[in-house]
Amino acid sequence: MVYPVCIGCSSGIRYGQKFKVGDGLGKLFWSVRRLSRVNSNDFICQQCQLMFVRWTKETNGEFKNFITNDIEKDEAGFNGEVR
Repeated sequence: MVYPVCIGCSSGIRYGQKFKVGDGLGKLFWSVRRLSRVNSNDFICQQCQLMFVRWTKETNGEFKNFITNDIEKDEAGFNGEVR
């Protein structure tokens, strides 16, 4: 049986222990950690999920403005022009 691979630690993930990266802060965290783009449908294992949760607690909500993700705004910039 082929298990999905964790993008955080590259280990195989057993079913029931996988978490989606999701949009917003999770996607930002894993993109920075990997230094590459991350798909919001990628998976992380339970250990990597706990690492992310610990990081969010340590930052005390300093990155709350990244929780929502507006793709059109990101691509268009602030004034609506494509860069």
